[in-house]
Amino acid sequence: MSARLTARPRAVTPAVRFLAQQAEPFLRAGLRESERGADWLTLAGDDVTVTLRWRTQRLLLARIHQLQVTADVAASGSAGELRLRVSGSAGARRFRWQSRRGTPPAGLDGPAVAELARTVDLTDCTVTPRPGGWRVCVEPYAGSRLRVFFPPIHYATTVRPGEAVTIAAAVREISAALA
Repeated sequence: MSARLTARPRAVTPAVRFLAQQAEPFLRAGLRESERGADWLTLAGDDVTVTLRWRTQRLLLARIHQLQVTADVAASGSAGELRLRVSGSAGARRFRWQSRRGTPPAGLDGPAVAELARTVDLTDCTVTPRPGGWRVCVEPYAGSRLRVFFPPIHYATTVRPGEAVTIAAAVREISAALA
């Protein structure tokens, strides 16, 4: 009996399948898969390594899974947590970095970050200090999955290839500015 229980293959959950679908545009953007875990996927490029994972928000009868594109940067300095604030409509979006303490490091307002703020709908974009460096986290609205238990509804949006290229370029630019 115990041999039969250990021999069963691990089931692939819908969240794991959907994470693989979200990684496809990033793979087309020039990143390559380097590691895979149960609920995360690491993609490596020439000068940046990003990790795709889910941030889950639990509601009473629903779950919202939000894609997070993160990169760890080894650097010094502590301006506190930085948050990208985007305002305006689709035609005339403006952005600025906001910090609770200190001023944001120079070089974060480059062309790739401006393109990210102008073309990609973001749930959140933060730069958080960590021991020995920073963590850059971009949450595109397009990378979300909604699951309602009652009534049973599943709704998912996927990151488009152009958005994946823009996100990868912005993460690369932010990482270079912080290093």
